Amino acid sequence: LAQSGQNTSGIGWSEDVSAPVHATIDDLGRVYASDFPRGQVWRMDNNTAVPKRIISNIPEPKGLAVVGTGANRKIFVCAAGMVLRANIDNADTLSGRLDTIALLGTNIRDVIFDDEGFMYVNIRSGTGFDGTLPGFTERFNITGTLPVTEFDALFTVNWTGLPMGLGHWRGANTTSAADDIIYVSHRSATTADPPGVYRLTQLTTMSPVREHLFRPSDVPGGGGGDINTRADLTVDPSGNIVFFENGNEEIIYLEPPGSAAVSYTTKSAVTFALGTSSVEQIDGIPSEFVLKQNYPNPFNPTTNIEFSLAKSGFVSLKVYDVLGKEVAALVNDGMQAGNYRVTFDARNIPRQNGGGGLASATYFYTLRSGSFTQTKKLIVVK
Repeated sequence: LAQSGQNTSGIGWSEDVSAPVHATIDDLGRVYASDFPRGQVWRMDNNTAVPKRIISNIPEPKGLAVVGTGANRKIFVCAAGMVLRANIDNADTLSGRLDTIALLGTNIRDVIFDDEGFMYVNIRSGTGFDGTLPGFTERFNITGTLPVTEFDALFTVNWTGLPMGLGHWRGANTTSAADDIIYVSHRSATTADPPGVYRLTQLTTMSPVREHLFRPSDVPGGGGGDINTRADLTVDPSGNIVFFENGNEEIIYLEPPGSAAVSYTTKSAVTFALGTSSVEQIDGIPSEFVLKQNYPNPFNPTTNIEFSLAKSGFVSLKVYDVLGKEVAALVNDGMQAGNYRVTFDARNIPRQNGGGGLASATYFYTLRSGSFTQTKKLIVVK
């Protein structure tokens, strides 16, 4: 991992093309990455913190998934022919044992979970880092007897080529997997399964629907051809697919409809102004409505605003100039009772006379929910 300008303690990855091999992110925005040759999982908390070695002595770790929060936080690791679970909770280093969740006896590349907690894995035949043909995507219920084996798969999607990355879109109902979508990146072996990105729907049935969405040759000016055996993907909060096609050294963004020839429609379970604000629920059970002072303040270009909702209901958090004109709607939706943190990015608010973000000035932000209303001042300094 290249050291940032502020970080004098980087991670000493093994000098191997397979390290780091996979990364994921937890509920607190911390990044985890696996080192295949050294059998380690590391965590990067931010640009200035010293990276932490969370787990050691894992056989050939590849794909990672973090599930849960706080005392229920768990890290799932694809390790050779197994999926292992580390009950890490709030610790910086695993002190207990690793639980074996799946024992499939083959090459497991990636793991992900749907809204109901069912586990999906991408599998390849053979051993080692890349494995061999053919490949499979399988779904498992891990609430019963563990470890699960290949005979416990709720469904199996057969690939003639090599499946790599898994991405998950939660759908409109975030407590049900019926409207979830699983995305798969696939290296082709025959024309029967073209290369690129696929989606799997109807996941709660025994026969999911597989659709081919995209191939690299669809990109004007792109490298085209097949994808690399290690090409990965992810899904952003708006449901857009970000495809890392490292065969041609391309990152491809499959976004909502536009003028580009490659464009696919997806929908987010949460509506928000992309690039203006992000909303994160934080721990604690509030007893009253509270709007806290933003921090840092003054700020440029981003600041955090925390608030507490004692009751569920419609919530409005908006920013106004000194004349009372609305300049940004950070929250404007129904929300559950709880504590929240909003990150406000003033760069993406257009000025009245053009772009460039909010000008240096004093502004006010107001939280409204039911009969509760409170206003505080924030200052942009450039």
